[in-house]
This record gives sequence, C-alpha cells and structure tokens, in this order.
Amino acid sequence: MIVTIVQGCTKGGENMPVFVEPSNSVSTNETPALEEEIAAVTGLEKLIYHVGPVDLEAHTDSETMLDRPLLMRFQLDKPMWIIGFEPKVVDGSGKTLPSELLHSALVSNMNEENPLCRKGSSGNPFVLASSLLTSVNFPEGYGYPISPKDTLEARIVFKNQTDESFVDVFYEIVLLAKPMNEFVALKNLKPMLVEFDPCNHTPLEIEPSLFTEKKMSYELPVSGNLLTAVGVLQDFGSTITLQKEDSSDPVWKTEAIVDENHHIEEMINNPFEDPSGIPLKEGEKIELSVGFDNFSDRWINDALPGVLLYLSGE
Repeated sequence: MIVTIVQGCTKGGENMPVFVEPSNSVSTNETPALEEEIAAVTGLEKLIYHVGPVDLEAHTDSETMLDRPLLMRFQLDKPMWIIGFEPKVVDGSGKTLPSELLHSALVSNMNEENPLCRKGSSGNPFVLASSLLTSVNFPEGYGYPISPKDTLEARIVFKNQTDESFVDVFYEIVLLAKPMNEFVALKNLKPMLVEFDPCNHTPLEIEPSLFTEKKMSYELPVSGNLLTAVGVLQDFGSTITLQKEDSSDPVWKTEAIVDENHHIEEMINNPFEDPSGIPLKEGEKIELSVGFDNFSDRWINDALPGVLLYLSGE
C-alpha cells in the first residue's frame, strides 16, 4: 500500500502539518522483479487531503457555519480509480477529534455535471459524509475514474455544540485509490446524489414538536445497476427511504439509532451494498422520503439529508 499525503487547506490556512507518514516497506530478493512491478502498478494508494484549519468556539451551531462553508479545490497528480473513502475530523497534530464537530462534507467533481441539477452544473458529488463519518468501499471490480484535469471541490460545514472550544480543526478525507493503467481493469461507477436541492444543497426547515416527513420525486436521468449507496442525516433525523414510484417495496431504507437527545449514533443498513445490483432505468421515477422526529421546541434549519448512489455504467 502506498500512502500519499496531500496537504490541502482553505484560504488563510498556514503551516499545514504532515499527519500521516508513509508506512515502511521491506523488500527481499525472494520476490521476482516482474511481480514487484505488477504489485506497484496495481497497488492501493491512500490519497489524504485536509481542509482547514478552523477554530470552533463552544456552542457554535451549524446554522451559522452553513452560511460560510469551508471550500477547497484540488486535483490529482495522475489518473486514478477511486474505490472508496474514509472521512475523519482531526486537529493540527493529527489527533482524532470528536466526530460531532462535523455537520456535513461533500466532495464534488467540478468537471462533471450533476445529473439531477437542471439549472447548470455545480459539480457532481462523489463523496458524502456527516458526523457519523461513514467509510465506504465500492464493490470489488468497480471504481470511480478521476483525471488530473478534473477539478475537485470539498465543501465542509463544521459545528460545535459542546461546552469545549477547539482550535486548528481539520476535515480529513482519505481517498482509497488505484492507478489507472493496463494492469488495473475496473468498471465505471456513476455517482448521483439524491437530495432535496441538488443544485445549491439548501438545508430543510423542520417544524418543532412534530414528526415530519419530507418527500421529493425525481425522474431518473441515467440508467444503471445500484450497487452501493450511503445516506446522511443530521440530529433529529429518523428514517431515509428510497423507492420507485411504481413499487410498494423500497429500493433501500435506513433507520437512525439515536440517544436520549436524538443525536444519531448509528444508521441501520448504511451504507447499502448489493453486488448483484438493483436495476434503475432512465425515465423511471424515484422518490426520496425522509422522516424527522423533532420533539424539541425549536425549528431545525440545518437538515441536509441525502443519499449518494453509485450506479454501474451501462
């Protein structure tokens, strides 16, 4: 495994530390040179990027941070297949920080059109994360291709509802990747983020003291087999359901496990995986339904639920 460290920062970030050192590798004369060469060109790489730093005072809500997300644009050094990702929250020394400091994270390919945004391209998301920091591994034999000409953009929203202040907070995204060459034969995955505002990622407003269900219907602009999906919910979120309009059975559903304050601790069957694939056809209508159990006496104005689908190309 090759570990590639890429120091990223938002405007104003200085003296970015190296968080991860390449792992030591030991070679012996027992391995033939050809096998070593093949291993080198087919091996897994971890591409590590950091977005930040930002200081988070205690009791900083995400509604404030949504108006000023951290943005960072970057490019890969060579063509790569992305085969998964691992989100983290760390400080300037690389120490892991509480996951609840992250509200939402989105990484988009700005050279691809968002198939659900008809108002003009705002980039096509291919990485999605919330405070659960859910890692995703694509099915064996599949990957998302990225060229060095593709401009990637990370859009990060932090929050801090704890009693403690934090300094030098970074979002760390680890892209699991393989080189794109004749030794690595993968099939294309097409990412598509199903959400309530695909163009602007505007949050929902949830009424207090009620169980509320929000629905949105789309006509699928592409075809493919659904192999993997990852969903995100914020606090007070309850369920996410993805369903074909002409079917009584959901394509995928997840339920949140919450604590006594309705902070989400886990989402059942998330990420979704089906190596055989669920066929989705262009022109079919699909509905996103999200439930919120807002037992509090205040409006929730920072809900950004969504499901990032990964479809096999046809």
